[in-house]
Amino acid sequence: MSTFQTRIEDLIQTPSQGVDTTFITDSLNDAIKDVINLAPKEMLWSVGIESSEKTSNGEEVSNTKILNVLRENGTNGQFVVCKEVPFSYERKLQDVNSMFYPSKTEPMFFVKSNKIYVYPEPGVSPDAYKYNHVGYPTTAYNGTTIGASHKIHTAVTVTDTDPAVFTCGETITFANGDIVTLSNFETSTDYNGVTTTVNNVGTDGTNKFRLNGLSSSGAGTAGTVETASSGFPDDWVIAVVYGAALKVCARLISDWVFDEDPEMVQTTTAIYNNIKELYTLQIQTIFPKLQAGG
Repeated sequence: MSTFQTRIEDLIQTPSQGVDTTFITDSLNDAIKDVINLAPKEMLWSVGIESSEKTSNGEEVSNTKILNVLRENGTNGQFVVCKEVPFSYERKLQDVNSMFYPSKTEPMFFVKSNKIYVYPEPGVSPDAYKYNHVGYPTTAYNGTTIGASHKIHTAVTVTDTDPAVFTCGETITFANGDIVTLSNFETSTDYNGVTTTVNNVGTDGTNKFRLNGLSSSGAGTAGTVETASSGFPDDWVIAVVYGAALKVCARLISDWVFDEDPEMVQTTTAIYNNIKELYTLQIQTIFPKLQAGG
């Protein structure tokens, strides 16, 4: 199968000269987020995962799409859906005299700087909260799939020092946004059975990665971490390629405007418009409710 860079170059009918591979990778990953964000929520529940219960605000939710947030209503185990509000309501949600002041039976939340804030402010059960979310998978210019192939690492360890950082004895194959399931951990078995998303691959070290939404479970050894989802639907991949090609085209148009090459601007603009039609048609095909205004 052709790489994504080749597929994009076939669409724009010219080598992506002047556009570095980093930009192509960024365009692909931005297009992935665009497609997921356009998807009707009911199409995402089947690949969504539920976090563990949280007891404080400021939970990091970068590189993931929130489907809903639920807070206990003051009774252990009884969760109600929180209403999402703009983060500009932050002060109103904490002002007892505000008409927007929430209650345990009508809680609210907002996302600010990629962190979740729930009000009334959460605490230990019966005031905990949890959320359902979908991770954004990633790819690269020389890739051919998006979060697709099964990946597994064994003999994974985690320490008391930072129970969100996991260490492998081999080169990491996970990508940020991969949905993974944990099993076979010894010492602390609380990790076993958890499903969450990978982030910060390589940030803490070449053989280290982090996992979203984990509560502190202490040290763990001999664990297995493997992908729990086969990844992106094929018809969504097509939309991603069109979306990324649009971004590359726009970059080329900008470059040729700067170089004062009106002929190339005109030619590439026509190609851009053609790809935009293909992208719109593909989005309407995979998400028909959008076409119907749903």
